[in-house]
Amino acid sequence: MPSSHVVSDREVRILRDLPAGLVMRAAAADTPDAMGLAAPNRAPWRDVYHQHGALLLLMDAAARGDTAQAEMAWKAVDAAFVRQTPAGDFEPGPPPSRESRLLHMSGVAVWLAELCRAEVVMMNSPLQDRFRWRVALMLPKLRRSIDWLAASAGDLWQLHAGRPDLLLADAQAFLLADGIFHEPRLNQLGQRSLVAALKAQGSNGAFQRGGDPPTACQARALLSLLEITIYFPAPSLEDAAARGAASLERRVQRDKDARRGQGYGSAAEPSPRVAARDAVLALEYQALFSGSARNLKTVARLADRLTR
Repeated sequence: MPSSHVVSDREVRILRDLPAGLVMRAAAADTPDAMGLAAPNRAPWRDVYHQHGALLLLMDAAARGDTAQAEMAWKAVDAAFVRQTPAGDFEPGPPPSRESRLLHMSGVAVWLAELCRAEVVMMNSPLQDRFRWRVALMLPKLRRSIDWLAASAGDLWQLHAGRPDLLLADAQAFLLADGIFHEPRLNQLGQRSLVAALKAQGSNGAFQRGGDPPTACQARALLSLLEITIYFPAPSLEDAAARGAASLERRVQRDKDARRGQGYGSAAEPSPRVAARDAVLALEYQALFSGSARNLKTVARLADRLTR
């Protein structure tokens, strides 16, 4: 996969083609307050991971040219960087236990993956001129955190072994960051994570060898893979995404509990609400990406059930 600059309005067009109001319904609970804080981070701050849902609202607003909604959602970005440490990590720093460190580092990886995605969408959207200076001021902060993540790549590699969903989030973060900052090291790290994740895709399309991977893990994996495929298209990636979507669709259709639930969850163990949100968006994206009329009808029924 060659290193290249991420300049494309492909995702902007996909966002515009989503059913009206779908993102607003699916991500309503991620709306930040006046201080830019998502619900889980209000008194006290828990983790930057919980801010990433607001980026969906930001991207949706940018694609539609909705200035008011974009201004509201951008507050989540500002609030997150208030908690950035000088090293590029985000408060709280990784605690000593392995489980807590996994939760925190995975959360940072997902946040950065989605922030890189949002930056690209914003700068290819109708609102690019309005937000140009804010994005320019944000980029050095983003680079600092990406450099921190790259310096922690050894730990990430060990922590995310056997978790293709998190490996794909790592790949999304590093590959999109390479498209923004043109750093070969980021490209190398992204490709390593991508290859490892694709090797873990089973013959049934599920992104995990053996067992019965949760809906949330399948949805997160497919979303990140689609992001990579949108900006770095390749037949092998498109085939992997199509098989992953078919697996996720089967999973959602038989999973009667895949609805919005209670609790905040984490990057490593997303809540039922986040699982439903990500499943809807991943399947909608794949349906639009593939242009399949049958898939669009099927996904529309699933989206109606999961976002009620």
